[in-house]
Amino acid sequence: GALVDRQSRSSRTSSLDISVSLSLRSPILRGTPESVPLLSLLTLLPDGLDPSILPQVATHIDKPMRCLTVLLRTSLVYYDDRGRVRILAPIREYMLHYYPPRPQDEQALQFHYTEFVEKHHKLYFSDNRPSSQTNLLDDVVNCAAVLRRALPADNSVVTSMGSLYMLLQHTSRDAKSLLHLALAQAVWA
Repeated sequence: GALVDRQSRSSRTSSLDISVSLSLRSPILRGTPESVPLLSLLTLLPDGLDPSILPQVATHIDKPMRCLTVLLRTSLVYYDDRGRVRILAPIREYMLHYYPPRPQDEQALQFHYTEFVEKHHKLYFSDNRPSSQTNLLDDVVNCAAVLRRALPADNSVVTSMGSLYMLLQHTSRDAKSLLHLALAQAVWA
């Protein structure tokens, strides 16, 4: 029983690995080689990405919107019901294992979310509270995932995590559980 289950799971994993590997070597992806680093970058965002900010997040990727189109056409990513670009968990795991994000791409993402949190922190404590709250809550899981991943290497991220927590305390009645949920979802990142 258990041996068959392990073999079946191993076979499914192997089949999925082969499928993703073939997709990554397809002519359409070879024609836009920066699509693979973009897919790797998207693995760090458990709550997907609003495509309108892709150029701000993927600063080291040539023609990120074209790469996104390629990834959508090959079904390596998809749009969820909120219009965010998402990646399925098995593809995420494969990419993190075989094609982890390039350091410069990950640093650009960390910079974006650090600036995002600090900007919203300043906005919240000014007269512009409503838009700050809405935009922040839309990306709290991604903020927590990216900032948590950067914590061991970047002390400036500690400040951003503190700002994120303060913002959540003031913008959400359930700040502690929201941040706890965001961090729990970010554990794999």
